[in-house]
Amino acid sequence: MLKPQGYGIITDPAFPFVQEHDTITCKHCNRVVIVKPFAPPESIGGFCRGCSGYMCENCTKARELGGPCVTWQQKLDKIEARMIALRSYGM
Repeated sequence: MLKPQGYGIITDPAFPFVQEHDTITCKHCNRVVIVKPFAPPESIGGFCRGCSGYMCENCTKARELGGPCVTWQQKLDKIEARMIALRSYGM
C-alpha cells in the first residue's frame, strides 16, 4: 500500500517505547487496521469497488459472500433518520 490513510501512535505504560504504525479505516465498519509498509490491499482486507474505499478482512469476507456495499456513513444516516421519525411520532 503506497498511501495509507492515517498514522497511529500506541503508548502503553507496560512498554518503555512508543509504537507507531500507518493505518487505514474500513469504510464499511469504521475499524482501524494497521498497515505494514508496502503491503498490497489484499493483505489488509480489500478494496470495495462499490464505494471506492478500503475494507477490513471481516467486511471483505462479507462482500465476497454477496453482502451489499453499505458504508459506515450510510448506516449512521439510516439510524439518524429512524430517530427523527420516532421523535416525530412522539416516542
